Amino acid sequence: MKNLNITLKNWKGNKTLMTIFPHPDDETMATGGLITIAKKNRWQVISLVLTGGEAGKSAVPLINTNLREIRKKELEKAAKILKIDQLVTNNFGDGQLKGKEKEYMPWILEQINRFKPQIIVTYDHSGFSGHPDHISLSLAVKELVRVFPKDSRPWLLWPTIDRRLAIKSVRPDVLPYISEVNYRLNLGLDWTKKWKASQAHKSQALGKGRLIPYWLFMFFYHREWYHKPIIDNEYPHKYVPFDV
Repeated sequence: MKNLNITLKNWKGNKTLMTIFPHPDDETMATGGLITIAKKNRWQVISLVLTGGEAGKSAVPLINTNLREIRKKELEKAAKILKIDQLVTNNFGDGQLKGKEKEYMPWILEQINRFKPQIIVTYDHSGFSGHPDHISLSLAVKELVRVFPKDSRPWLLWPTIDRRLAIKSVRPDVLPYISEVNYRLNLGLDWTKKWKASQAHKSQALGKGRLIPYWLFMFFYHREWYHKPIIDNEYPHKYVPFDV
């Protein structure tokens, strides 16, 4: 297993990291630590978010507003905490990305050509939770990266999780598609910044956690795990039943 801290620190040439996710809060929960460590190593961070997250449930009252507006403000607050350099958003429809690839892929490619990232991060083909938006986007981004010439192709990284933790926390029908870890990122005390950014997303009640409080999980497991896929290889995926 390789050390992603060393990779970020010793990277030669331009340093631009781009995260590409479907929903507000994905940038924090999937890659908040990576963004924090990258910023400490003088990387520019660009975050693309393709939907407003309006199809989700809200843990806060919706009074004279709607969930999309609330989640937009929460995303902007989290981006400031993580010191994201540029937040680029669009609205392709929460829960509607599957089947809209021809609509959103040109927009993503436009942003890649605009910012020229050396590292791109998005979900793996499991979608981690099995969410169809996650899976659709994973397949699309891998295809966009694949068309770049090999000598100028950005790195692609997929957030994943240690297998022992995955068995306890990932749905059984999604677990077979979770990527194996081949890069580990140690957050050290910077796990607290990821925690603070997660608290910005109040409507999603991210701090509660299903098994243990999220802050306690981060305290004991102050790291993130990633898989660097071989772009020209095929990786299995499956759209599992999911209540968007």
